[in-house]
Amino acid sequence: MSAIAIDAIEKFEILLDTSESFVASVFELLLCDITPLEPFVHDSKPFDGQKLAASNILKKCENSSLTHEAFSRYENFHLEKEQNIQDRYSIRCSPQVLGVIHDNLEIAKKWIETEINGVNDNPLIDHIGKRIYTSGNFYGGYVAHAMDTMRICVGNLADLLDKEFGLLVDHKFNKGLGESLKLNKKSTHHGFKAMQITLSSLTADVIMNTVPASLHSRPTESFNQDKVSMGTTAALHFAKQLPDLTNMLSIALMGMAQGVDLRGKESVLLFYKTTMKLSEVKVKKLTNDRRMDIDIKVVNKMIRKGLLS
Repeated sequence: MSAIAIDAIEKFEILLDTSESFVASVFELLLCDITPLEPFVHDSKPFDGQKLAASNILKKCENSSLTHEAFSRYENFHLEKEQNIQDRYSIRCSPQVLGVIHDNLEIAKKWIETEINGVNDNPLIDHIGKRIYTSGNFYGGYVAHAMDTMRICVGNLADLLDKEFGLLVDHKFNKGLGESLKLNKKSTHHGFKAMQITLSSLTADVIMNTVPASLHSRPTESFNQDKVSMGTTAALHFAKQLPDLTNMLSIALMGMAQGVDLRGKESVLLFYKTTMKLSEVKVKKLTNDRRMDIDIKVVNKMIRKGLLS
């Protein structure tokens, strides 16, 4: 169970970094206010993960000409018809959402490190004191709870991506990017409509897999093994969430690329220009309706290599 957990956590760390890149792109493409990312906000409620997430996103928004400089929105609010005094929760609260994930990830890593360096044998032999201890160190409760918690974290991350992507593709909220990020304005073309449906469907699959495995222990072996950790099951189900999450991110980043084309590459931050260069090597902009599964596979591979984090 520990080996499965370690492998899955290493993969998830790349996905979390990539997710923060997408969140930063949403701040830029939707012309958002970066005030909620300011250090003062997070020093006032100093959870380590929250401070880290805010710092990561703010750094990726540095020198953007599209985001609103902190506090300027209040001065210009009455001059800008399309601006809200505050952005929606999924944007404004993204450091708080991602911060919980960062902190739980560190707890999970600490627990698993202790687990793999501890002794799980039964019985335990004290060769110095010459005693035999029958015990239960084989019970993988820490791994089970770490993995169950990480599955909830993945569910929350998927939900955040789904909400933010929904804002990105909806013409009522995307501040001029148009209906479904369409480059071709003909009514016979649908832009990213089907991609958003796919991403939302994947979100449901991820969230359905968040029920704690540790609660499903069943008695076996004539009630000798009447309470087991379910740690392996929890780790396996955590690992099973990650392919769906990677495909979600693939769609989200392709939407980001489309948003860059619509907003104008010359006005988009250098960070995203670099990201788009990587994407455009393999993925073409969506002008006319076409199958997108091949593009998703290409971006999926780039994400797993850490090229888009």
